[in-house]
Amino acid sequence: MIKMIPGNAEKAEGSKRSKLQFVIAIAFILALICLPSYIKKTAPPDEAERVIAVSRLYKAAADHYCYFEEDGCDWDRAYEEALSAVLQVKDYRDYLRVLEEFRAHLKDHHCDGQIFLSGTQKLDDVSITPFLCSWYSGEYVVIRSADSRIHVGDVLTEINGVDAKYWLESELGSLIATETPDTRENLLSQKFCMYYPKGTKFTCSFKNTEGNTVSYKVKTGSYKWHESADLTSGMNEQILYDGDLFTVKSLPDDIYLVRSASFSGESVLDEYIHNIYPLIRSAKGIILDLRYNEGGNSAIGCAVLKSLSGITPPEDSLETQYSFRVGGPESIYSALLKGPMQGLYRDAFQTMFTDAEIALMEETGDKINSGALRVNEAQYSQIMNLLEEDHMQIDPSALYEIPLLSVPTVVLIDSKVGSAIDTVAQAANDMGIMTVGTHTAGATGDLFMVDLGGDIYTGFSSFYIFNKAEGVPLHNNGIKAVVQSDNDAGSVAEGIDKPLLDAWNLLHNDDKEYGGIYD
Repeated sequence: MIKMIPGNAEKAEGSKRSKLQFVIAIAFILALICLPSYIKKTAPPDEAERVIAVSRLYKAAADHYCYFEEDGCDWDRAYEEALSAVLQVKDYRDYLRVLEEFRAHLKDHHCDGQIFLSGTQKLDDVSITPFLCSWYSGEYVVIRSADSRIHVGDVLTEINGVDAKYWLESELGSLIATETPDTRENLLSQKFCMYYPKGTKFTCSFKNTEGNTVSYKVKTGSYKWHESADLTSGMNEQILYDGDLFTVKSLPDDIYLVRSASFSGESVLDEYIHNIYPLIRSAKGIILDLRYNEGGNSAIGCAVLKSLSGITPPEDSLETQYSFRVGGPESIYSALLKGPMQGLYRDAFQTMFTDAEIALMEETGDKINSGALRVNEAQYSQIMNLLEEDHMQIDPSALYEIPLLSVPTVVLIDSKVGSAIDTVAQAANDMGIMTVGTHTAGATGDLFMVDLGGDIYTGFSSFYIFNKAEGVPLHNNGIKAVVQSDNDAGSVAEGIDKPLLDAWNLLHNDDKEYGGIYD
């Protein structure tokens, strides 16, 4: 028997096969280890969880959302479409988009943002474009850049060869609930800069500060800003206080800038009374900047207004009307008024109001597309107490017991802020306090939060605030500043905050049209 001995070529080929088999084996083992983690991060929840999330939002809005009449929304049809879409999603991002698109049928600024922000914790590809834009004077102006080719003050004009505003509306408009002009455009630019997966590529065209149009290919990723807009009055400013809730700066001629970040919680007034008021007691004029305020309790904002200006907000400036939906037989509130004996709260409810009051509620409700029941603030509080549900109870008189500065005051507002800032801006106008800027977002109303499961939340406005003087709701209208002023590409590039400068001029008696507030 002759034993065959392989040659060098055969030995080499056998070695290659062994190495290849080893590599394949290792790759297979790694895939088995990594696949569950990958699926966990990218797969949507199971079908039941998806249906429950959509149904939770549908039911909550059907019972509590107060603007169906103004929005012209067919909520039942939107629900059916969302149910169909949510069962067809391929990954977690698709799932978030379906929820956002469903929520956006409620044309309410309070709706925007929360679903994607709370849901992104399960995404491993969250990223940003190498620039951020803000909507100023009808243009998308760059306010931050991580790309040496793109500078603060440049204007985004096109995306992938299409007009930027048209592209954003076409691609992302279905995710934005807000209808207020300027506010909507700003939200579209924010969504674009922070929405797409890591590595997404775009061709973006900019009009630079020299007036030339340039185009660059960019992609989303993780970036550190090398250029950011730091807008100031352009005068000698000194920071006196820089906290989470307030920032205080001294400006020339004893005018102080007080920037408020939030009106949420009692800690706001505590910090104002103990830390802010002592710093500004020597002021001859105050600029209250609400353009960075997240909202909260408007009564707290009005208390700060009274302290600064010495003027008491009029009690009847704004009228609050709350909304319950009683159109559907499945609604607990339908049982309160129209249900038979199985309506658990019916008897108690009917002892709370007179027959005339109930008749008026029903008559008002019949005028709303989906059968809304509108009640006043006291009635709303009674119903919530009856149902043992948490709700905001405000006693404005208690909030006004704070020290008075009583100096000329100007309030800065713009289209990026709403909710409590809508009502505070309206109060300022009614108090005769000059407001400077553009207009607010138009989102006033108690924020009703909805848990969609999987640590995803959203919210919407659950009651009306009417401007009694003008007879219109603030929803998607906002409050217009008395003195119109906005930044633009040029002022951003120069680092000048035009509305702040205009506010200072008003107080300093340099303004020709209004003649100044004090001499």
